Amino acid sequence: MEDKDLSFEQALEGLESSAEALKSEDTTLKEALLRFEEGMKYYEKCKEHLAAANKKIQICDKVKKELADY
Repeated sequence: MEDKDLSFEQALEGLESSAEALKSEDTTLKEALLRFEEGMKYYEKCKEHLAAANKKIQICDKVKKELADY
């Protein structure tokens, strides 16, 4: 996983894929641990994207309020 250029959608898809693999009865313990670690990396990337989007929304809300008060 090259997470530097990973979009939110790609990270979410990877997280979902990891979760599905963990649900499978055919997954060995070793595979499950690897998929769990992979899933956590995808989770962190999703969290980064959501935090950045939240920051942008807060800035837009602040600007909008300042414009409304003006």
